[in-house]
Amino acid sequence: MDITFDSACHGAIDPRHALHIGLVTAELLTNASKYAHPSGLVVKVRIRCQTKADGSFTVEVTDDGVGFPEKFDPDSSGGLGFQLMHALANGLNAKLDFDHDCLGVHARLIRPKPLAS
Repeated sequence: MDITFDSACHGAIDPRHALHIGLVTAELLTNASKYAHPSGLVVKVRIRCQTKADGSFTVEVTDDGVGFPEKFDPDSSGGLGFQLMHALANGLNAKLDFDHDCLGVHARLIRPKPLAS
C-alpha cells in the first residue's frame, strides 16, 4: 500500500472522537488493502483530514482501486465493517459518504460544527 497523508488541522479533536475517527479510518484502509486491486497491484491511498476551530472536521480516504461491486450500496450492503463504520459515524453525529466508480472509492467522514448547548 502506498499512502499519502494530507493534513489541514487547525483545531483540536476530543480524544473520544479521535478514537472513533481512527477506527473508521482503519476500516477504510483495511477494505482498500483487501478489495481495491484484486489482481494484487499496490493500492494507492490518500488520507486527508481537516479540522476547524469550531469543532467541525472532515476525514477523507481515497483509493485508486476497482470501486465497489455492481449493485453494492455502501449505506446498506457490506458486512460487520460497514456496520461498524456507520455506527461510529452516528456516534460522532457525523455523516459517512461514499463516491465510487471504476477508478476507486472516495470515502468522507463529515462532522459539522456541533450545535451550541
